[in-house]
Amino acid sequence: MGALRAVSIGHEASPECVFEEARRFLKRLDPNATVFTFATFTDAREKPSPDPLARIQTGTFEEMAPWLERHNAMGAGVFV
Repeated sequence: MGALRAVSIGHEASPECVFEEARRFLKRLDPNATVFTFATFTDAREKPSPDPLARIQTGTFEEMAPWLERHNAMGAGVFV
């Protein structure tokens, strides 16, 4: 399961709820950072080669959130 997907008692969380959790995680990871490097790749046992979802991007969470959400919806795991 990708980092942006959240399930609570069998129900998916709203995107804003998941984004708020991601913001808290990043703040705890480094309270002074304003930018992070995010990596995505296919989150499946058997990955295609080359992996069409393999990407690395650097920016603020607010800048990267739409890109991360799109890749996550396509089946990418999201990593910091």
